[in-house]
Amino acid sequence: MRRKFDSMLFENFARQRAIAADERPECLLKDLIVATYDDGSTMSDNEIRDAIVTVLAAGHDTTALALAWALELILTHPDVLEQLEAELDEIVGASLPRIEQIPRLKYLDAVVRESLRVRNVIPFIVRVLKSDFSVGGITYPSNIVLCPSIHLLHMREDIYPEPYRFHPDRFLQRKFAAHEWVPFGGGNRACLGQTFAIYEMKVVLATLFSTLRMERKVGSISRPVRRGISIGPSDGTQLRVVERRNIKL
Repeated sequence: MRRKFDSMLFENFARQRAIAADERPECLLKDLIVATYDDGSTMSDNEIRDAIVTVLAAGHDTTALALAWALELILTHPDVLEQLEAELDEIVGASLPRIEQIPRLKYLDAVVRESLRVRNVIPFIVRVLKSDFSVGGITYPSNIVLCPSIHLLHMREDIYPEPYRFHPDRFLQRKFAAHEWVPFGGGNRACLGQTFAIYEMKVVLATLFSTLRMERKVGSISRPVRRGISIGPSDGTQLRVVERRNIKL
């Protein structure tokens, strides 16, 4: 199985290398193929494969938890659900969502970003200082570990009015700076899988809400609990499928 998987990937790598650089589609694979080390050498097929597998597999648990929170937030806010279904009806219609439709789902994008703000799966960022660093009148010495809180940043009222309110429209009304919304960390050490994780969440949610009508299980209450380094709902998200929507498969 591993040999078959590697063979399939390596054949794709060879096809991409045979295409002129300016004609290759913009994607992670293109970036990995053209990336070079300090000595000018490029990544081997094995290194490219390992990087791709890391992006696809490493974020499985965190993306699953983020989806659980998103489903719970959507289904406990009928106004958000109604607006989301209206957008899907208009753009996707009575079918499964297609790849080219995902970027057009602006409200869905806002829902995903707001759910990651309200229920950030990773509670803090870990950084080791390479040199002395001053902030807020305090100087921190080099070689210590700083852990900025993502949750506290996302709940700052001067950045997010009514911060505890689940309000996706805020992401349609303004564009937040890179240091104001950091569910994947920030700077050069931000999560490599950020774009993929957001896209994956949008595909899953668009598919679910285009095909099913769901509601939360009566009496279910989810509390944030620690799951390794992540924060997830205590009992998962308890849902009930009410009916299927009329779609053309």
